[in-house]
Amino acid sequence: MSGPTRKSLLGLGLTGFAALVLAGCQSSLPSHYDGAEKEVRNEVQMIRVAHMVKTGADGLEHAEKTELIRFLAEMDAGYGDSVTLVRGSAFPDAAAMDIGRVIRAHGLTLDMPAAEIGHKPTDDGAIVVLDRYIVTAPHCPGTSLNIAKNSANAASPQIGCANIINLGQMVASPRDLLTGNGNGDPSVEKAIQSIRTWREDVPVILKPGNVNRGGSGGGSGGQ
Repeated sequence: MSGPTRKSLLGLGLTGFAALVLAGCQSSLPSHYDGAEKEVRNEVQMIRVAHMVKTGADGLEHAEKTELIRFLAEMDAGYGDSVTLVRGSAFPDAAAMDIGRVIRAHGLTLDMPAAEIGHKPTDDGAIVVLDRYIVTAPHCPGTSLNIAKNSANAASPQIGCANIINLGQMVASPRDLLTGNGNGDPSVEKAIQSIRTWREDVPVILKPGNVNRGGSGGGSGGQ
């Protein structure tokens, strides 16, 4: 066999060996999400707090109303919370109306139907139930994929982690992450008005002045 032929075979052998080595190195890197890694998402949980209410013949007594107001203030009740009233069989309508006025004063409404709870109120009593959803952000980014050794350019299974965390911190009602918000159809008029405003209004450009005055950097600053 001639010299060039032996060199060609030797080159092909080295090329094949290098390809096998690279294949062995890359086989341990996931090229896509295969379900083995934990999915990155916001965890949404509901907490339920109850407040016992007693009543008089003509509605809530002053002390009971004060306790209810204190309960809502301590819970910082507001948008996103769901409040229901579990009534006893003899709980008067006048007292229920008083409770409704206190709830509305906090920007809430009494939802229907009443929450299902294990404890039943007395015949002349009631239970104010407050449901709240809370968000727990994921712990990411993780180290399931070593970017420094990612010669296969595989996508991280935790890509988009920052967006997910921001969404959990920005959402006004965490319950929307579970059920969505279907309050009405999209407003075409509002969308058109937003586009028209963006196109036609003169943009406001803020120019920083005297940015270097009093600082350690050089330059004339606001001169």
